[in-house]
Amino acid sequence: MRVVLITVGSRGDAEPFCSLASELAECDHRVDLFLQMDMRHLAPKEAAAETNVTVHELPFSSQDFYQFVASPSHGSGHPNPRVKFVGIIADVIAELLLPCNSEVAAIVEGSDAVVASSLARPLAIALGEKYGMPVCLVQLQPMIPTGEFPHYSNTDRCIDAIIGKGQMKGEERKKNAATYWELERFQFDFLEERLSVTYSDLGLATAPDFSLYQDILSGSNDQFFAINAFSLEVVPLCRDGGMNISNVGPLADGYVPNDWSPPLDLVKFLETCEEPPICIGYGSMSLDKGDVILETLESLKTKAVIVGPKEYFQGDSEWSHKNIFFVPSAPYAWLLPQCSMMFSHGGAGVVNATLRAGIPAIISPLMGDQFFWAKLLEKKGLGVQAGGSLPTITKNEMVDAIKRGLKCTESSKQLGGTIQNGTQGVKMLVCILESKCERN
Repeated sequence: MRVVLITVGSRGDAEPFCSLASELAECDHRVDLFLQMDMRHLAPKEAAAETNVTVHELPFSSQDFYQFVASPSHGSGHPNPRVKFVGIIADVIAELLLPCNSEVAAIVEGSDAVVASSLARPLAIALGEKYGMPVCLVQLQPMIPTGEFPHYSNTDRCIDAIIGKGQMKGEERKKNAATYWELERFQFDFLEERLSVTYSDLGLATAPDFSLYQDILSGSNDQFFAINAFSLEVVPLCRDGGMNISNVGPLADGYVPNDWSPPLDLVKFLETCEEPPICIGYGSMSLDKGDVILETLESLKTKAVIVGPKEYFQGDSEWSHKNIFFVPSAPYAWLLPQCSMMFSHGGAGVVNATLRAGIPAIISPLMGDQFFWAKLLEKKGLGVQAGGSLPTITKNEMVDAIKRGLKCTESSKQLGGTIQNGTQGVKMLVCILESKCERN
């Protein structure tokens, strides 16, 4: 089986696909992995991958996304701020990914299946229409339309429904489902003209039609199928999805590349900590709160491992020099089980790794689904939200969040044990792909 994987987004979007590539390679399948040039270092490099995985760099990085944030071509004047976010996403897809269609198509031709992240979905659907192979659409957040709870951008209503404050019936279910379809329609409309050019470039006679997207996201299209790749222990299984929607759980929460080995000085630092340190990391996001973080840690006299560029942290004192370890990058699946809690922006990838590690999640969100994860985990007693948002967080808010987070230690540990004893999502997805390709 030869599978083409296409991922666009942050580190949290890339790692699940690198994990899937590694698992497919171990099962002796061939993989072509498309990912951004700034995510190349995450690609698997173990022996099986050297033989079975070919990495293709997309000619842009996550930093290129920010050019569309201030003035997206669509949605900026809409009263719903989520529509502006959809406009930003549409520009990222249209201006960065779709121009790569011919290069990706040349690799997809002759393959057995395509697996795509959310931002790569429109291109993957077009390629599926052209070549007729199975296309798997991976959702790292709960984005498949359902009547059981509204889209996560309706944060409070969504969380109330998830934790069972109200049973959804009749008109409520219709209203919930409509919150998804409204945003899907906006994204389709924002992309339609530019996506039609891509269809023409690929030699497709007809332009995309929204009814196809409706069929796919309802689970009623046998060629295109969706995978929910988030923790079902936190977000419940929806019972109104179609036959072609599967729930496997996270793909990268246990992923440690076989060729990776921890820096010896990091190992030594962890061994000398009398109590597990806090881990702090913000993925591929820029950070201007480094000094606040250092002041917080020193005031609590709490040791920490900080994952990311050290240049964000300029207020280095004698105490922080001895008690804080900086590492540019480290697999959270390896690091977090050795820490007491995880302080992050709350992206889906780091949330899943934190849950599996069985430690509290302290989230200072910035955008998108991060606010949803922060509030949901706090409601479930698995973590806390630190302040209102990352750009405005203060030292006092950080101190308070860390103290409150300690109260979530036992419940987090219990959930972590449950997740660790279950089947890894990446193994389940490989089985699904094998079955789909065999039937095709």
